[in-house]
Amino acid sequence: VDPAGLPPLGAPPPFSSAAMRAAAAKLPQAVPEEEALGAALAAAIYSCRLAPPAPPPPPGARSAADALAAGAADAAMCEVLAACDGLSASNEMRQSAHTPLWCVKALLDTPPQP
Repeated sequence: VDPAGLPPLGAPPPFSSAAMRAAAAKLPQAVPEEEALGAALAAAIYSCRLAPPAPPPPPGARSAADALAAGAADAAMCEVLAACDGLSASNEMRQSAHTPLWCVKALLDTPPQP
């Protein structure tokens, strides 16, 4: 741990390679290189345990599991933004990493239609 209380850069957060493989398997295969890299980054971030547990389900959520997943996607979006800021990533890189997570959260937050 450095003087600021942060872990060293070589110490990754808890990571699930099985979760990353499962998330990556769901991604489209025929995409431009920039989107593929952004999607891979999003899958890696999604499979890390970066944030505390999500808050209680928002009104209209499909289920507690969906609300938890939406919270995880929201936390991952914050991590993506922080990582992109730290890397001075281009707008295209930011969008390719942020958009899949935003779509997941939007789909999970949408209440089911009767």
